[in-house]
Amino acid sequence: MLIPNMSDHAHALAAAFRQQGMPAEVLPEPDEETLMWGRRHTSGKECFPAIVTTGDMVKFVKRPDFDRDGYAFFMGGSGGPCRFGQYNTLQRMVLDDLGFEDVPIYAPHQGRHFFDDMGIVGRDFLRAAWRGMVAVDMIFKALLEARPHETEAGAAEAAYRASLDDLLDVVLQRGDLVRSMVRARRRFDKVPIDRSQPKPVIGLSGEFYVRANAFSNQHVIDKIEALGGEVWMAPVFEWFLYRNFRRDMRAALDGDLLFRVKNRIEDEVMTRDEHALARPFQGLLRNFHEPPTGDVLDMAEGYVHRSFEGEAVMTVGKAVDFIDKGLHGVVSVMPFTCMPGTISHAILKRARAEHGDFPFLNMVYDGNEQATDQTRLEAFMHQAVGFMKRRGPVHADRDELPAASH
Repeated sequence: MLIPNMSDHAHALAAAFRQQGMPAEVLPEPDEETLMWGRRHTSGKECFPAIVTTGDMVKFVKRPDFDRDGYAFFMGGSGGPCRFGQYNTLQRMVLDDLGFEDVPIYAPHQGRHFFDDMGIVGRDFLRAAWRGMVAVDMIFKALLEARPHETEAGAAEAAYRASLDDLLDVVLQRGDLVRSMVRARRRFDKVPIDRSQPKPVIGLSGEFYVRANAFSNQHVIDKIEALGGEVWMAPVFEWFLYRNFRRDMRAALDGDLLFRVKNRIEDEVMTRDEHALARPFQGLLRNFHEPPTGDVLDMAEGYVHRSFEGEAVMTVGKAVDFIDKGLHGVVSVMPFTCMPGTISHAILKRARAEHGDFPFLNMVYDGNEQATDQTRLEAFMHQAVGFMKRRGPVHADRDELPAASH
């Protein structure tokens, strides 16, 4: 199973596949060759993640050692007001045109049959994958909070890489991920930190793939850190909890009580796992607690109704959450022509005005480096520094999580 290299979360998914006895690996990181193949086999009207993931597939099948009988591609499926659900259809056409009709694409739909579709891999696959991705989110949070303040260059990155290797091995071996998170906490506790000079804290939200994939967002986190900022990114796992919420809403409309009960049990287990894996980082992370999906949708309620499916409502709600947590600016990223992203970017202009000209920056990516992007980031960070001087530094998250249970 070949998994798109969106972020390090893909390695947790691959480890979960291997835990179930299915060989899996993450595709190489996207690069300029990816864009060359992706643009050659798309029309240019697709959103950027479709071009990147398609290019990665074509780049891999073009390898001289590609074994057409030994590989399948993994790609998500979905519906709603977003073209993501059509990626796998487009990619199926591209592979067929290249003569690889026999190479499968495994694309589980994120609708009501999602748990059943993922369950064919193995009985414990979905939970193993979920726990692994939450664990990656937690150590990535620790990396983002520590790296801008480290006094020993590379110490935070070293703690992160050691923690990532540890948790992937634990997933593969069916070990105790909570203990792995305790070990990760100890590693980050040892990273020498100096917070005597406050830095503006910037929230990163927006389209799911682009915000997580450094190649696609042109390493926006590195650029913000180079300009003196600290970044808090919306976690990858929020999307999966949001899909649980959406499945429940649709089942309610259909009057399907049995499915609602099953879905809520799954959601409860996933939420408890999230809390158990987060708990070792309490007291270390200021960006510790993630609000439940319903709370994020409540935060967006004044701008977009929760019945509007897709990423727009979550992007807006998460931006408001960042404001409420005392951050000094929000960067919202999206692919060029992204339908939910276009809506959220328009709405965030009103949100900015209603929160005292809070610093907002909308960034749009299509794979081409824009000469003005760096200038826009510099101007935004200047605004964020001024806002920090007026508002003060971000304080630690003191929220308590419910007690762990299994």
